[in-house]
Amino acid sequence: MIEDPIPALKERLAKLIIEEIHEPNIYDAGTILGLDQPRMWDFYHGRLERFSVQKLIRILAHLNRRVDVTITAVGPLPTQRDRMLWESHERLRAFMERWEARDRARAEKRQSNT
Repeated sequence: MIEDPIPALKERLAKLIIEEIHEPNIYDAGTILGLDQPRMWDFYHGRLERFSVQKLIRILAHLNRRVDVTITAVGPLPTQRDRMLWESHERLRAFMERWEARDRARAEKRQSNT
């Protein structure tokens, strides 16, 4: 199974941002990074799914840092079968997320009715 590289890339970019700002105060760090408090709170608590790679790179650019990308071959090109397996895995994952969201909504509705 091919692992999605985006979460690891976001974590690496976030780590670099944190290393660059050296600011323990979350409000002051948000001011330095050009983020409002709710967005800084998300960043501080590692909610990186709320940030695009593009946004993280722009934050680094705001800190006068350049991001270089290196592409490295780590194995052979994926076959059609690999792609089909990946797509079916992604469809199943999306289905499970919708199913869990529906179950959470039903549980919340039951809780609010009691």
